[in-house]
Amino acid sequence: MAGVPVLAAEVLLSRRVQEMVINGEEPQPPYVCGKDLPSADGSGPQSLIPIIDLSLISSLEPSTAQEELQKLSSALCSWGCFLVHDLSLYDAKLAEI
Repeated sequence: MAGVPVLAAEVLLSRRVQEMVINGEEPQPPYVCGKDLPSADGSGPQSLIPIIDLSLISSLEPSTAQEELQKLSSALCSWGCFLVHDLSLYDAKLAEI
């Protein structure tokens, strides 16, 4: 691929996308998803990107809410990004999260 620098796998794996952004660098091709992104309704190709259902966080069932909060925490710590499902929450409720 002309114009795309080839980096050793260990260098790519040792650097997080957040570090690249902080340093003003563009994410390398292994970090960029294109046409395989899942759609908001959950259809489309299966993705490794965590999907967080906000309606479950406000669930009346404590175990369901706790499980989804754990998924959210993991997504924030490990990925730095996630796909949000069910954006019907009020802005105030979303701000609390």
